Order: sequence, then C-alpha cells, then structure tokens
Amino acid sequence: MPHLFYSRRIGKRLSGGKEVPTSAASKLTATSGRFEIGALGAVTCQVEYSEDDSVCTEPQSWFSVLRVKRGFLKDSELNLLYAGKEGDRSNRVEAIDGELRKGGLRFGFVSARSHKEGTRGAYGGIEKPKWTSHPAL
Repeated sequence: MPHLFYSRRIGKRLSGGKEVPTSAASKLTATSGRFEIGALGAVTCQVEYSEDDSVCTEPQSWFSVLRVKRGFLKDSELNLLYAGKEGDRSNRVEAIDGELRKGGLRFGFVSARSHKEGTRGAYGGIEKPKWTSHPAL
C-alpha cells in the first residue's frame, strides 16, 4: 500500500532543528477472528520557530488513524483506512485496498480519496496483477 499516512510527521522536526512536541498520544491494536484493527490518536503542541529570519508558528494539531483489515479465503485480505490531521488546515484520506491470492494469482489494488481544506478532493488508485508459476506454500 502506498504511504497514505506517515507517522513520523507527528512530532516532526522543523527547520532549525526544533521538534514539535507531542502532548498526548495513544495506540490500540486488536484482533478478533479474521478482523484486525489498529487505531492511533495524537495531539501536538503549538510551537514558534525561526525560518529565514522570521518567526513562524506550527499550530496545535490532532492526528487520527483507523485501519481495519479483514482476511478472507485462505490468504486474501481487504482493508479500510482513515487518516486525518486537524489543525489550522485539515487533511484527510480514506482508502480501500486489498489483495486476492489464489494459487499463483496475486491481484492487489488501492483506491483512495484525499481531502485538503480549501481544495477539491483528489482520487487515486492502482492495481497490480501478478502471476507466479510457483505459488507460496
């Protein structure tokens, strides 16, 4: 799956080397039968820093991620993702992805929509069919 969410942006390093402090964060993972769930929430602090001889402000932001995975057949999966950042400008992405694995056939796909405050949403996707003559055991 493409990097629709990159956790290293939480508490990122600003120009000049200053880091944005995280004031609270929590992560939850769970498995129940063929379902797996992962959730993450974090709040970063407002920070003032210098860039090009001017004072800039990195606003307080709220990060949230939810990922649900469902296994089916013997070795296939379907996943849903929501990732968002709320602050002075909101950013969100929703995606569905998965992979069908049957014998030597591998068919993976991703379809996503992003929303950035003040712009129209953008859509993207990719599919990756693959055939192998020696399927994994």
